[in-house]
Amino acid sequence: MRRPYTLAEYRGVVDKVRERIPDVAITTDIIVGFPGETDGQFEAALKFVGELAFSRLHVFRYSPRRGTPAAGFPDQVPTKVKNERSQQMIQLGKELSRAFHQRFIDGEVEVLWEEAGIDGQGDLWQGHTPNYVMVKAYRRAGSPGDIERVSITGADEEGIWGAVVETA
Repeated sequence: MRRPYTLAEYRGVVDKVRERIPDVAITTDIIVGFPGETDGQFEAALKFVGELAFSRLHVFRYSPRRGTPAAGFPDQVPTKVKNERSQQMIQLGKELSRAFHQRFIDGEVEVLWEEAGIDGQGDLWQGHTPNYVMVKAYRRAGSPGDIERVSITGADEEGIWGAVVETA
């Protein structure tokens, strides 16, 4: 897709960022089924994404847009193949997100609270950590915009949850 950098350069940037910010959440967008994408290239992409262990993936199937060079490229990938590749990449993304979030279990994070009443429960709040991990926890009182520490007890591909750390 004519990116001005190589995979090695991209990996190098990610490695440098993680050296400086160990809990950084790095996400990426992936397009599957770009014209000419072979099975081998897709498998290499899966491997690369797995190695970089992104915290979240946004997966899109290539679709031709009138007037773009790629719309006229040969070797358009069949819809069925694009759908299969998309599902594989989405599944990998869920596994990577779950693994990233599980790193926070048994630790504490700072949370900026955004809204209450999650899942129809008035005292269940949702917010985000400084590295944009979604957190859910029950709170007795508070307002959007409050910042509190939360002890993390669980995680899945969507985020983490726990209990507000009571301050003296």
